[in-house]
Amino acid sequence: MKKKKRGTGGLESKAKRGLEKKEKKYIESNNQKVKKKRGRKLSEPIIGFTSQRSEVLKMIILLYEQGAMSQHFNTGMANLARYIAQTELLKHCVGEEHTSLKLSSIKVMLSNTWTDIKEEREMEEKKQRIATEISLMR
Repeated sequence: MKKKKRGTGGLESKAKRGLEKKEKKYIESNNQKVKKKRGRKLSEPIIGFTSQRSEVLKMIILLYEQGAMSQHFNTGMANLARYIAQTELLKHCVGEEHTSLKLSSIKVMLSNTWTDIKEEREMEEKKQRIATEISLMR
């Protein structure tokens, strides 16, 4: 019996057909339209803080006190009030209109918040003193 020779003709022809198909796909033009506006859709910009101003001011004061704004706390609240007014961080909302707070009102809010922080600290210190006195008595 004669052995049949396996030819590579079948594989070659398949490979050629595959290349031809790939080339045809590559050569064919793509007539899809390109979107002009790509990326995320823009939403309304952040206006500023219109509510919970006392909490915002408290956090700003604590950060300012720790030196996070590269200023010494001894420079005063006036610098901090000017910074808040210039950046228009705090806003007042009347209907749909948002206006930035004036420097004088920011100074008043800062001083009130600062006195609240001082009172809270004094209360905590008193509680700690009382707790240590009670523990020493036992």
